[in-house]
Amino acid sequence: MKKIYLLFYLVMICFAGYCQSADDYYNIGNEKLENKSYLEAIIMFTKAIDINPSYYLAYNSRAYTKYCMKNYLGAISDYSKAIELNSNYSEFYAGRGMAKDEFGDLSGAMSDFTKAIKINPKNYLAYYCRGIIKNQIENYTGSIDDFNNVIDIKPDFTEAYYNRGCAKSKLKDDNGAIIDFTIAIKLNPNFAAAYLNRGLSKLNLGQKESGCMDFYKADKLGNSKAKKALFDLCK
Repeated sequence: MKKIYLLFYLVMICFAGYCQSADDYYNIGNEKLENKSYLEAIIMFTKAIDINPSYYLAYNSRAYTKYCMKNYLGAISDYSKAIELNSNYSEFYAGRGMAKDEFGDLSGAMSDFTKAIKINPKNYLAYYCRGIIKNQIENYTGSIDDFNNVIDIKPDFTEAYYNRGCAKSKLKDDNGAIIDFTIAIKLNPNFAAAYLNRGLSKLNLGQKESGCMDFYKADKLGNSKAKKALFDLCK
């Protein structure tokens, strides 16, 4: 009789709204994630997945949580499961690409960013991340193409101008680099690295006084390399 009563009691609790659904745990997990309570978020997303093993959004959110915790292998595993369950989300591939990049798998990351772009050609973050990797592997022309796409989609993306300027500088296009660094500074007047690199491009063009003024500004903004540039290049 006691077992029957216990079963009846549990059923009544569920009907009264105390039994939480996968969506409930998922929503709580996202709240925890937003508050950077990562361990609690993972617990909630795991409970959602236990209830609904096909809950690809929960796998995606748990993957991102693991990424935030620098558990990149765990993030890759969860992103892969989300993709297995639903391969139509550009964000899943982009997220896995970011995790692979942090783990050091640049080739795998590039592949995932390319897949993300194929699904959604407006995914500017995928273009941006792929452009960063192309800069790292010294494919500067390719990186400029990717940053061009970022800027076409999101014209106020400060870092895209800055990184495109860096790529142009590597290709000895100092005039083009100065234009991009100047736009980056206009969008973010406290962008110390943009002042530093604009100063270097100006010096390459023989504009020493203006370049040293940029180093001075970068130094005032706290850029550690600017002080050395002032000492070495502005005597």
